[in-house]
Amino acid sequence: MNISDTAAMGAFILAYLALALVLIVVLYVFNCFGIMKLMQAKGMDNTYRAWIPSWSVYVLGTIIEEELADNSAVKENVTRWIITLAPLAAMIPSIGSFLAFAGAIYQIVVCAILASKYGTTASMIISSIFGLPAIGYIILAGKMESVEATAYSGSTNTESAKVVSYEVETDEKQSETEETVIEIDDMK
Repeated sequence: MNISDTAAMGAFILAYLALALVLIVVLYVFNCFGIMKLMQAKGMDNTYRAWIPSWSVYVLGTIIEEELADNSAVKENVTRWIITLAPLAAMIPSIGSFLAFAGAIYQIVVCAILASKYGTTASMIISSIFGLPAIGYIILAGKMESVEATAYSGSTNTESAKVVSYEVETDEKQSETEETVIEIDDMK
C-alpha cells in the first residue's frame, strides 16, 4: 500500500464521518422539533427545553405520563426516567446494549399507546421503527391540537353539547351534584 492509497482511504473515512455527523445533527434537530411541537400542543411553556439533550426526552416522558396516567403500562415518575436513561445504559459493559435496546422498545410502545389515544398509532410505530419518531410526534401534535381545539370550542363533529350541573337530594338528605349532557343540534 503506497502513500496515495493511504491518503485516499483517509479521505474516504473522513468524508464518511462528516456525512454521519451531518446525518446525526439533522435527525437530532428533526427529533427536537417534533418534541417541541408536542410541547406546544400540550400548552407547555419554555419549549426551548426540547432542544437540550436528554432534557427533551425527559419532557417527552413527562408528556406521556400526563396523557396516560390511567394506563398500566405507564408508571408515574418511572417512564420519563426509563426513556431518558436508557441511551446512557449503552455504556455499561456486557448488558448495556440490551438495556438501551429495551429502553428504545419501551419508548416506542408507550409512544404508540399515546398515539392510539389520538388515532395515530400506525404513523408513530412506523416512523419510530424507521428511526424518525419526530414524524410521529408532529402528526400526534397536530391531532392533539385539533382535539384540544374541539374541546375548547365546546363542539363535536356535527353537534354541540352543553353540560348542565344541578343538585339532587338523596334519601339521606345529602346533596349530590349530577351532570347531564344535553345535545343541541345546529347551534349557530
